[in-house]
Amino acid sequence: MLERNKSLFFAFFLALYVFGRNFLFISKSLITIRFLTQRLNRESTTLSSKLLAIESSFIVL
Repeated sequence: MLERNKSLFFAFFLALYVFGRNFLFISKSLITIRFLTQRLNRESTTLSSKLLAIESSFIVL
C-alpha cells in the first residue's frame, strides 16, 4: 500500500512538473506573440501614414 501511494505521489508531481513547464512555455509564447503583433501594428500604422503623406504630396504636385 505504501509503495502504491509513493508511486502515485511521484506520478502526481511528475504530471504537475510537466504541466508547469508547458504552461510557462505557452505563456512565454503568448507574450512574445502579443509583443510582435503590437510591434507589427505600430509599424503598419507608421507605414500607412508615410504612404498617406506620399499620396498627398503627389496630389499637391
